[in-house]
Amino acid sequence: MKQQLQKQETQPETGKVLLYKPSIVFKEEKPLGSVDTAESTREGIIVVDAFSPNHSGYMIDQALSNYNVAGVVRVMSPYIATGMNKQQQQRQKQQQQGRKDEENQAATASEQEEDCDENLMVYTAPLSEDDDSLEELRLWLDQIPFSIEAVICESDSGLDYAERLAIGIDQIQEERKLKQLFQGQEVKLKHNGYLEARRDKYAMNEICRAYGIETVQQALCGSVTDAIEKARADFGCTSIHENIPDHSTSVILKPRRGVASDRVALCRTLEDIPEAAEQILHSYVFGSHHNRHENVLMQEYVDGEEYAVDMVSKDGVHKVAALWLYDKTSTTTTTTRSTSCEDLSDRNTNHQEDDHPFTYLSGRIVDPSMDEDAGRIFEYVESCLDALEIRWGMTHSEVKTSSDGNKVRLMEINVRQQNDNFGPICNACIGYNAMDMCLSAYLEQSNDHKDAEREELSSSLFDRVPKIPVLHRHGMIVNLACFVEGRILQVQHLGDEMEEQLESYVASELFPGFEVGSIVRKTRDIRSDCGWVHLIHEDEDILQKDYEQICKWMKTMFVVSQQETEKGKEIRAH
Repeated sequence: MKQQLQKQETQPETGKVLLYKPSIVFKEEKPLGSVDTAESTREGIIVVDAFSPNHSGYMIDQALSNYNVAGVVRVMSPYIATGMNKQQQQRQKQQQQGRKDEENQAATASEQEEDCDENLMVYTAPLSEDDDSLEELRLWLDQIPFSIEAVICESDSGLDYAERLAIGIDQIQEERKLKQLFQGQEVKLKHNGYLEARRDKYAMNEICRAYGIETVQQALCGSVTDAIEKARADFGCTSIHENIPDHSTSVILKPRRGVASDRVALCRTLEDIPEAAEQILHSYVFGSHHNRHENVLMQEYVDGEEYAVDMVSKDGVHKVAALWLYDKTSTTTTTTRSTSCEDLSDRNTNHQEDDHPFTYLSGRIVDPSMDEDAGRIFEYVESCLDALEIRWGMTHSEVKTSSDGNKVRLMEINVRQQNDNFGPICNACIGYNAMDMCLSAYLEQSNDHKDAEREELSSSLFDRVPKIPVLHRHGMIVNLACFVEGRILQVQHLGDEMEEQLESYVASELFPGFEVGSIVRKTRDIRSDCGWVHLIHEDEDILQKDYEQICKWMKTMFVVSQQETEKGKEIRAH
């Protein structure tokens, strides 16, 4: 399997310099432009922001080896490319420190910025919101020796760009089809069109509400004062001096556009709101280097279980790939609120000690046949996908069921895979995973569309699998959380100890930045966790016992020197 990236060159027909060159992964090395006519009529896919070997890497390998695609084009979203440019500039500027005087440093930094932008932006596909002609995108597509059948995006930050890219490519390929440049072959790109609300938590819920779906109560707040007034008047939130607060008057504050519980806060009283709102107001919008939040999203707090539903859609047909039950806690208190881990199960009534219960402890794969809420959850999420006009690809939706069991409420829908390393767990417990279903939906035809001479072939994987998965084993992804702050002196319990003492142990990973000598802080959300453990077993009781043991170990996993924190040195997180 070879990857090729051509350098800049001049297009002979127009004399224009091609600034953007597609990075194509083929099964075998073959120079661009040397592909024969038959090869050029085959299909391939585009993968945007392909960084994780567990997600995009897996799908690229599977697409090339099992689905016989002509090639896979790796594209970097402009947001990611710009961010990497800035990081590279910072590294280069740091290297220049002490070796040049101030005037030379300023000149060098300017030159580096220009070089970096040109160097990394070449990995993007040219797509300008102001250019309706799509001229640069046409030149870019001319260098790809196959038609594009799907655009798959791994990152949250690239989703907007990926939707617009798919629309632009589809328009160009339809024009070429009319001109018979693909010799009559079907080259229709499968995509969901463009809808900004799929990345806006407020607009997402409003569209679902208009569709007739029950959603959380919510409001937009333009200032701290506005947030306090709306919390009191519309949500019934009270002051700590008025009564003992409970979840019925709590509110959630979050950005309209955000990921991984970033800047999400549980506000039990009015006194909790100013700091939470100020964290969001005027902060950068996720996925943008320029736009800032002008308001705060306030939503009612739903006290109950939190589920994640992985679904795959094929031309409007939705199938469940996996159902997950989340377990979360808070590392900012000595008493935490985990819902299923025995060692972390004490309920805390002091709101000040439990203001950020968004640290993920685990995602347990659920047997839908044994969960009384599963059917209602699936119907609810399907309706949300229809409301948001999602007809193709993977979605990772998060919902909560109320503690009384009477309602399901949407937290968010992500039009991508989930970000944990879920493939091995799903393969072992179900027999397939969402990524395989997604490739099948895009690349495999149903039997009723096959040629007569190929009718004996089995139907596609997507068509074969049931609408709701059947569990053969029990499995769990444990998210390792850091409960201490300081410089790590020793790491305990991982590796051999886990493998020897846990019957359901399969694999684990400690992330970079949590080795001996690293300075760490407490985990607050999924982006600051410190690793993972995979547990799989036929006996659910054994799985639970092992999970509880890991939760106990987490408290003493890192031995740290408190002096580093006391001296005020920088604390960094994964």
